Amino acid sequence: MKRLKIFLANVGLRRPTYPLASPPMGILYLAAYLRRHFEADFVLINQREDNIPNDDLLRKIKDFAPDVVGFSSLTPAAHSVPYLTEGVRRALPKALILLGGPHASSFQEAALEGTSADAS
Repeated sequence: MKRLKIFLANVGLRRPTYPLASPPMGILYLAAYLRRHFEADFVLINQREDNIPNDDLLRKIKDFAPDVVGFSSLTPAAHSVPYLTEGVRRALPKALILLGGPHASSFQEAALEGTSADAS
């Protein structure tokens, strides 16, 4: 059976105005759980901390060619999510695209509007 490929990204702000106080615990906890219970290959990216432009993040996702892509974002970074999900959908039409993090958890329906995500 083919190993599942999962790409998880913490979406960054356009111009971070303050240093990141802690690592993206949500996707780190999720990755730890999935690693323990599933046979899968992972890539975890902290776009904000690593200051990766959206197009470079999309290139990394396309190069890894995951089966599942998960984006976690705070509300101030949610403006990038429609662009990122559309880029993933164009490059990897069969990939499952999921939204998570504080923004998607607080505003489930609104977080999905205007995106190419499958679920939040």
